[in-house]
Amino acid sequence: MIVEKGSEIVNILKSVSFEQEPFFSPLNDGLKTIEGRSASSKYRRMELGNLILINKSVVFEVKGVQRYPTLSDMLEAEPGESSARG
Repeated sequence: MIVEKGSEIVNILKSVSFEQEPFFSPLNDGLKTIEGRSASSKYRRMELGNLILINKSVVFEVKGVQRYPTLSDMLEAEPGESSARG
């Protein structure tokens, strides 16, 4: 993966400037498998196969993108534990 997407990872590293606890640990431990983001222009470009770097330490690959009108709609549609906040 590094050979194929190394420059993408470097670009991600340069753009990350904040910690994401308490949300990081459940993702890292595999307890939270769904990550939700508001539909800012940055996240509207997210596609299947994109890499996401969290806390400058763990890279996740986007396995699917589902868009919901509201956070409430997402929480209603997705399984509780996989999308639970921190």
